[in-house]
Amino acid sequence: MFATFGLCVGWPDPATPASIKPRLSQEVVLHHERYGAFERSVGAIEAYDRLMERFYAKERMGVQGSWSRHSAARVESAQALRGRDRLRAALLSMGFGLR
Repeated sequence: MFATFGLCVGWPDPATPASIKPRLSQEVVLHHERYGAFERSVGAIEAYDRLMERFYAKERMGVQGSWSRHSAARVESAQALRGRDRLRAALLSMGFGLR
């Protein structure tokens, strides 16, 4: 067995209100065989950084730095990947055929 995703099932506790994290706009994450997508997305990413800054403050998360900086830091080196760089090799060693 290999878990492929997690799913939470249930109802929110009305005594503990929570917010839904804003999502990055589709124009930033969906590209159809086009070059230059990043350049066209810069404004939307900057807007999302501002949106997330407000969300972090509202939720009292104490996040320092922008969402885009945190996202870039998660993939800037093999050490930052925290083992995710070895995921393909691990899956292949367990017999999962990947293309």
